[in-house]
Amino acid sequence: DDDTMLVVLESSESKGAVLVNGKPIRKNSSVLINAGDELTFSRPSRHAY
Repeated sequence: DDDTMLVVLESSESKGAVLVNGKPIRKNSSVLINAGDELTFSRPSRHAY
């Protein structure tokens, strides 16, 4: 039984910023998301997950 989950965040929006653990993600790039990572989206309003 394998409970491993893989999550990839792809950034394609040119307006606003996406940060993972406080580091900006460039447009047209992707990053692996791990348990406990903080995601921050600056548009349409500020959200952190």
